[in-house]
Amino acid sequence: MSKRKKFANAQNISVLLGTILLVCLSPLSSADIYKWTDENGNTHYSDIKPNQTKSETLKIKTGTGNKAAQNPQEASQKLDELNQTELESKAQRLKENTQKRELDAKCEAIRNNLRTIEENSRIKITENNETRFLTQEEIAEKKAKFQQDLQEFCTNK
Repeated sequence: MSKRKKFANAQNISVLLGTILLVCLSPLSSADIYKWTDENGNTHYSDIKPNQTKSETLKIKTGTGNKAAQNPQEASQKLDELNQTELESKAQRLKENTQKRELDAKCEAIRNNLRTIEENSRIKITENNETRFLTQEEIAEKKAKFQQDLQEFCTNK
């Protein structure tokens, strides 16, 4: 085979591959594609019907369109909904974290108060701008109250 024929065949193959590539890359195109064979036996593809040559019209199925190719308003609305959902989720997590920190602080205060009552026999308090010591009964009541609060609020701690 001569160099000229090899070059022509390589060029025809390049044109063929280029045409196929263009067909594959343009799924929204609805133009007809024609296939024909020339006098040298080379197969060609084109969107232009050849003159004076018998050609075959190809049915190219491109599948469904890209789902992301929706109108901008719908895309924007979906993005807003997604952002809103994420914000609500983040707000819920922040709220839960805040409640957990508050409960942790409350439990720590209850534990400290209970420890103070258990370690000290005399507890001084200020009521109505007057300082006084708690009686043994008052200490027992406060101790029971702190133990109850500890059991109620801090059982998983």
